[in-house]
Amino acid sequence: MLPAYRILTYILLPLALLMGLLALAFLFASAANVQALLPAFLCGSTVIYLFTSLSFLQKGVLAHQPCKASLFDWIRVNSFVTLFMGSLFIFQSLYFRGNTELAEQLQAQMDSMAAEMKTKEVPEVGQLINWVLNFMLVSGVLLLAHVLIGIQMLKKYAGVFKI
Repeated sequence: MLPAYRILTYILLPLALLMGLLALAFLFASAANVQALLPAFLCGSTVIYLFTSLSFLQKGVLAHQPCKASLFDWIRVNSFVTLFMGSLFIFQSLYFRGNTELAEQLQAQMDSMAAEMKTKEVPEVGQLINWVLNFMLVSGVLLLAHVLIGIQMLKKYAGVFKI
């Protein structure tokens, strides 16, 4: 269980950086539209979960050093949001993969935009959407696996947390 948790933690670090940038963008967008606060919260909580999990792994599990009890709380609370985010990634990926009408609409919009441009180059929207959906599916599965293993690791290494 430890090797899987360790590998997943390091694999998900670039995703945490990407989601941190997204959270920052959503936070700036929320100045104009308050509805952008929810995605900022979701991305921010996922980033907090991933980095607190990294701290738990490095300090508590690998170095056998005591961790603050607040670290346990941060991991546990943000794991619920990360569980939701991973599930959302999986469900959205599967839903949009079955919705070919959306891809056709996006391709039509790109064609009309390219007709107005001088270059007349049209990016292949279908390939781009397929890549994004694959990325979301893999990220969602990795997040879910990490959270589920992480909850077990918190139980197994509960002794490293100072009360």
